[in-house]
Parts: sequence; structure tokens; C-alpha cells
Amino acid sequence: MASHRSFGFGDVCAKIEMENTKIVKKRIRIKEKYIKKKLEKSYAEFAIGRFETDGDWHSLETETSLDSKRKSEGMKSLMTSAGWKTIESRNVSSADFELIGEKMSLDIFVPLHTQNVYWIGNVELWMSVPSSNKRIQIGSQQTIQPYFGNWKSYEFDVPAQALELLSEPHSDIRFQIVLNSADSVWIDNLRFVGTMAANPVNKWTPQCPGDNGCEPAKPLLLRVDESIRVVAEGDLWVEIVGFPNDWVPMKVKVGLAAEDGAPLTGFMVFEGETIPLMGWYSENAFDFVPGKRYLLKLYNLGGRSYRMNAWVNGVAGEMTVAENIVFTRYEVVFFGSRTFQ
Repeated sequence: MASHRSFGFGDVCAKIEMENTKIVKKRIRIKEKYIKKKLEKSYAEFAIGRFETDGDWHSLETETSLDSKRKSEGMKSLMTSAGWKTIESRNVSSADFELIGEKMSLDIFVPLHTQNVYWIGNVELWMSVPSSNKRIQIGSQQTIQPYFGNWKSYEFDVPAQALELLSEPHSDIRFQIVLNSADSVWIDNLRFVGTMAANPVNKWTPQCPGDNGCEPAKPLLLRVDESIRVVAEGDLWVEIVGFPNDWVPMKVKVGLAAEDGAPLTGFMVFEGETIPLMGWYSENAFDFVPGKRYLLKLYNLGGRSYRMNAWVNGVAGEMTVAENIVFTRYEVVFFGSRTFQ
């Protein structure tokens, strides 16, 4: 005979408690995700200094991991093992630093029990900009103090050369933390401190050669099937000319490549659509429409030399006499400040 188990008041309470626990855990996960997004939005790209996201930092000498149990602010910190190592950030754009300060600060946690109570270690802070071939030490090496079981902030003076780079348009700024420690330590909250000032990088005024290219009324010329060299630092207008007048192409194409062979950085905007530039070469095609102007905006290129060319392909048909008469110029707008034919 099959037995039937009856559920009493205690069983009902246990089931309710279990369901409530699931709901609470789900709410906690949603809250953590919301807080993380809110903080990342508030700190923009300098969120890397908060050590919240996998992939923001890496090291070739040791393994690093995020720790959600021990942090000086936010939700996580970065734990590193004993020994000498360089921990490098991903690329950051200078345009993402709304404020820059005369000093930078880094929080370090020393565990309560360590292998060497007389020497904890030392720390250095560096900044590099590969596109400018620059690597600059921020402040000087500091000795990690024996604040066992506690966090301590270490400040580094930002030199004038680093401030200058931060105020220029660069998209490949990297921070490097060089640590040498007798035991595992935790790092968190890399930030600017001291006297703060607005970053002038977004207030840069372009200086075009001979005033050409700074406005659409005086554009630089880029002929179809030819190329020009541009060093993108400000607003630069370029007019694509030399289209065929006896047939109608299907596409207008624009190609971009960095002369240093490194991956492209920045974005191109066309008719309200933002197109990221990726890889070592970027090619974009637009439908050819007689009488239409092609105005593109390129920005955040980091002051590197780019080679730009234009061409057409495909045959839509022969151009009528009327189309020949109304055929107008095609223009492209770029962010840059100089060009060399």
C-alpha cells in the first residue's frame, strides 16, 4: 500500500522560507548589477581604476584575480601573488578623464599574517602611451607599510610630461603598477587626488595648414583613386572629387590605415551613425547618389598618422545629360589637423 505523507505547518513554513531566500538572492544579484553599471557610468572609462571588471588589468609575470570580499571601495579589488610583477591596464582614452589632478593615489591591503614582517614590499606607478612612444613614471617608488589587516593609500606625484599627454587626444593610455611583495597583497581605487582641474583635451582648437580643411567652405581635396596622409588632431574637412562623369558607380568607398601598422583607434560618424574603427585597416562603403554630399566625422584618433584613400566600384548605369548637369561635389569631413598630399 502506498504511503501518503501529510504536510504540516512546519513544512509550509520551510517552503515559504526557501522561496523567500530565492527572492532575496535574486534581488541582491539585480542590485549588484545595477550598482556596478551605475558606478561604471559615473566613472566612465576610468572605471579601470576601481578594479571591478575582468580584463581591465593583466600581468605577464603572475596571475591576478578580482576579490569581492576585500575592497577599499566599490564591489571588488585586485589580488596579486607574492614576487615581482607588472600589472598593466587596458587602453584608456584621454577624453575619458574629465578631471585630472596633480597626484594619483592607490590603495593597498596587507594581510594580517605575512611571511616577512620586516619587509612587505614596494610599489611603483607608470603611465605609457605607445602611439607617442612614451613611458613615464608617476612619482617615485614607495615602500609598502606594515599596516597588517588594513588598507593604506599611497600617493604619487604626476609629472608635467604625463599631464601634457593626458591633455592631448590619445586613445591608448595605459597605467602600469609595478609591485614587489613578500606575500599576496590587494590593490584598489587608483584615482586622481590633490588639486583637480578640468581636462582641456576636449577643448582643443584645430590649426589647419593654410586654413584649409577647418571648415567645409575650404576643404582639402581627395581625388578618387588617390590617397592623402592625415595626422588627426582636430576638425578636418576633406572633399572627395574626381568622380566619373560618363557612368554612375554603385558605391563610394573610403579606406583608412595607420602608418605605424598598429590597430586603428577612434570612430567615424556618418549621417548620425557611429562607426568604430577596428583592426589595422578600415574600409567603409556608401551608396552613390548623384547630388548627395558625403560628410563623415572622424575623432579620437590619438594624433597618429593615417593614410586615407577613396574609390568607386560597381556600375549602376550611364549618366544622363541631366544628371551630368546637376552632378555636384562629394565631401568628407574628418577630425584631424594636418594633411600632406
